[in-house]
Amino acid sequence: MIYTTNILMLPVLLAASAVDLYLGLAFLRLGLGAFSSGRPARLCRHLVPLTDWAPATVQQWMASRRTSQLPSWIPWLVVIAVGLLLRHVLLAVALGAARPT
Repeated sequence: MIYTTNILMLPVLLAASAVDLYLGLAFLRLGLGAFSSGRPARLCRHLVPLTDWAPATVQQWMASRRTSQLPSWIPWLVVIAVGLLLRHVLLAVALGAARPT
């Protein structure tokens, strides 16, 4: 039997899958960033437009609130931490609502 809440939670599960996809691409891009030449470096260059927009936005937002320069790893830390937290909340909502009463 398919519960109505399972169907209604489909957008939430799709959003959690999108967050998972972004986090996977971000971790792949950060891991491949260590290579300077060859196929991994080319793949990393292709992943930059997909993954670097979020840390760049966080960097601009943080720079507007501070006068000193921040290290470049802080926006990545913020983006990944928020992504993991958002993934956890979306899955908790989807799995909590899908429980039959």
